[in-house]
Amino acid sequence: VWVDETRPRNQGALTAWELGKHGVPHTYITDNAGGHLMQHGLVDMVITGTDRTTRQGDVCNKIGTYLKALAARYNGVPVYVALASATVEWTVR
Repeated sequence: VWVDETRPRNQGALTAWELGKHGVPHTYITDNAGGHLMQHGLVDMVITGTDRTTRQGDVCNKIGTYLKALAARYNGVPVYVALASATVEWTVR
């Protein structure tokens, strides 16, 4: 598992810690390294979180998520969004 640092708050450090607690092998990387890894066929899928999501599925997340999704699409890597129902903004269209 590649874990992005997730700037500006470095939330990836918590993700890496949680993976480690469960014995999941992982490598902590800078946010911009993901595209390079995708170019070289080292990424099977991208899983990202979301700060807010509209009921139509539009995702609002940290800076860099959009560029990572573009890199994934360009390199044929599927992108999945993991979200809690509390992040869905049902009133926004």
